[in-house]
Amino acid sequence: MNLICSIFIDLPKALQAQIFATINSTQKRVDRSLTFELFGYNVSDEPEEYWTPDKLAVFFARKLATDTDSPLRGRIMVAPKRDSRLEKIAAEATWRISTAVAVDGIMRLYSSNPKRDANLMREGDAHTRNVLLQGPKDKSPLRSAYIEGNDAVIFKMVLNYLKAADRVFWEDANEGSYIFRTVGVQAIFDILRKLASDAFENRDISSGYFEEILSPAKKIDFSSTEFQNASGSGRTFIRKEIEKVIGI
Repeated sequence: MNLICSIFIDLPKALQAQIFATINSTQKRVDRSLTFELFGYNVSDEPEEYWTPDKLAVFFARKLATDTDSPLRGRIMVAPKRDSRLEKIAAEATWRISTAVAVDGIMRLYSSNPKRDANLMREGDAHTRNVLLQGPKDKSPLRSAYIEGNDAVIFKMVLNYLKAADRVFWEDANEGSYIFRTVGVQAIFDILRKLASDAFENRDISSGYFEEILSPAKKIDFSSTEFQNASGSGRTFIRKEIEKVIGI
């Protein structure tokens, strides 16, 4: 990676302070999707049992972005590397979401405080996920599956739920529908978080199970004016409308 560097020699202290203040006051916030792709997410560098919640979620998001069976194939924007294969896949997609949206939606299934969990797993020597049993109680629906390393079940549930969501929400939606927007996809992940516990406990994580629950929401027209709000309140409104119709 090439980085641009500016080096100043023998500057007076006052000017050093001024430059320092200028840099600190005008820097731009790093995009969260970019940090997920750049920082510490080389999944091959350690065994899976040492993967923190965010690392596992990034792995799943990358898988969803390329898996031929995934409704989000080519729809998750991967930054910053320009990969010709990924670009070709993405060119076929009519709508996209950021990596951060997918990662957050997945991660909330098994961690309500991923930063705290990562700190516990990285305190001193690296620890496996079992160390989280000694930490604060977390009521996330798939917490036990994550700690036990049952990653295949977590991914299969997410994949099957997204297949059901594709048939109910995305497949026949109008081009201008807000169900394709960030707030719409976030709301869909919010619904999964509410359904995940029962699905896991009942040992039914099939796409048919989720489609049956979601199907009453197929009649909602998310392109109507009332849904056209790209803020956090728009996400909440979409989620509540889906909840009301499917009865959860």
